[in-house]
Amino acid sequence: MLTEEQKKNVVTNVQRFKEKTVECINMKNSLQEYEVKIERKTEELEKVAEEERQMETAMDVLYGQSKKESKVREIEQDIKSWRQQSDTLRNELTQVKTDLIGQMRELPIPADLENSKLETSSVTFPYFEGTQFGKVALDTMSDLFRREPPLTFGDVTLLPEKVVVNNASKKQEAIHKLVEAIRHFRMLVDSISKSYEQIDEMVERIRRSKRYSEVLKVLFRKGRLPSSEIASILDSTERMVYDTCYNMTRDNWNPNPVEKISGEWVLTLPGEILVNRLVEKYPDERSVKSENSITDR
Repeated sequence: MLTEEQKKNVVTNVQRFKEKTVECINMKNSLQEYEVKIERKTEELEKVAEEERQMETAMDVLYGQSKKESKVREIEQDIKSWRQQSDTLRNELTQVKTDLIGQMRELPIPADLENSKLETSSVTFPYFEGTQFGKVALDTMSDLFRREPPLTFGDVTLLPEKVVVNNASKKQEAIHKLVEAIRHFRMLVDSISKSYEQIDEMVERIRRSKRYSEVLKVLFRKGRLPSSEIASILDSTERMVYDTCYNMTRDNWNPNPVEKISGEWVLTLPGEILVNRLVEKYPDERSVKSENSITDR
């Protein structure tokens, strides 16, 4: 089916993608290390600050003098420096994810259709030699789709060494399902791509009205909810919540952060990506109660 030259191109594209996923994983690990260091240093700061307050009180009462040297300032500087470095790394990680999504728009799915294996209720297709995605790449893809591995679309599951099509008893049936699944995969990639291309712009947009950000954060934490339950959590009115959510389904929000399913509001995949980036950039803005009205229409 594929010529040797075409197979070579597939191998090259898959390898490039895998290399970028390794870069992404390394950056995520480095970011986690910074977060652990900051957390531990913050705990140390609280302890040292209390000790210094006690010592200053003792020196003032006993000697009439204040303690001059302060370890607190040193720790605060360390925390500030690490936070700046983690912020820089977080921004770089967002760019790497943007690059990965760009690659995924053209990423071949290297299933070898000529070497299928029929099992009891499924058909499996190996990858072409040298094109196995491997665990790191597929875990990264699952993370970008905000799903737990294995990465599944309908009856089709992408595994590190093969593609499995479930509920299929014939090769042609399996190929048909595989084609439809990958079409869905590419549609989602397009949606994610738009999200990452304008992610920081969208974050700042929803921050212009706390009502948008607070409704989105509730859905991020709680999942699907009707307007009445969101209103109860926010101590707001059902009408205000409905208008807020409905507004984000209109054409001037592209991609739309929310959608309505069976009378309940739920975050779309771009919406999950958006809120995740919001709480990453502004970790102190975690409140879900506000009396601010909608200003960004």
